Amino acid sequence: VNAQLDEARAFYGPGNSKVNLILLDGCINDVDVSNLLNVTTEPNWLRERINTSCKLGMHSLLKRVTESFPNAQVIVPSYYRIVSSSTADNAFIRLLAKNLNNERPEARRMSDKEMRERLINLSELGYRASTADLREAVNMINSELEAKNLPPRVSFVEIDFWPEHSFSAAETLLWNFIFGSTNLSGLRKFFVILSFGTAAYKPNDEVRENRIRSCKATFKEPKGVKETPAEKSSRKDRLLICRYASLGHPNQMGALVYTEAIKGHLQWIIDKAGWKSETKTETLP
Repeated sequence: VNAQLDEARAFYGPGNSKVNLILLDGCINDVDVSNLLNVTTEPNWLRERINTSCKLGMHSLLKRVTESFPNAQVIVPSYYRIVSSSTADNAFIRLLAKNLNNERPEARRMSDKEMRERLINLSELGYRASTADLREAVNMINSELEAKNLPPRVSFVEIDFWPEHSFSAAETLLWNFIFGSTNLSGLRKFFVILSFGTAAYKPNDEVRENRIRSCKATFKEPKGVKETPAEKSSRKDRLLICRYASLGHPNQMGALVYTEAIKGHLQWIIDKAGWKSETKTETLP
């Protein structure tokens, strides 16, 4: 995000002061979603990483943003639970969890129940800690603006994504698998479960084919370089996360929920910032 900010500053140049609205989403890449899907991740370590990224890191980023765009209102939306107790508990999801963690000896010793509980707890921790830390980062920067006799102009918007909206839940607002979007049952479902890595396990977003090709090219086995076991394991993990990246993002309905939450806050900002102005209308001949 800092690199994108540098590009924006260069693009707008002297016109930076004319920018009046910025939607800023940050810190999840620094936390790294793979840590939320790794059942061996230690909660205390994850909490510290979230604090470093979503509170301290976001505060530093907001400081740069508000200094670079002195008249812009800034909106920071929240994140959400990827996995919850509402996530489907079936053979399909259990097999997915195992394949996401099969390179880790400690994970291979876990029961399905223990693995599920850990994923739920990590996701809940990620949601609660990031929400609190992002809110605190926003409060910190607004306090600093007020100390300079400047109006607070950074807003935190919490999105109404609840446990029932998590991945593969009955009312999910996240992209699912093609398999998860069908009504297959019985013997047909059994054969689909055995076909891990085939079409049944492709995400159901529209750009999946292009993304999968890009992921394979990005994380392909290096030629002429001997990987250590740790490097190979890390590369395979990132390839898997990349292939299924849409699963951590809102689907079309989820995007609409985000949009409406931000639009609702914008109504308040428009009045507060004095963006409304009278427009003269001319009668057409």
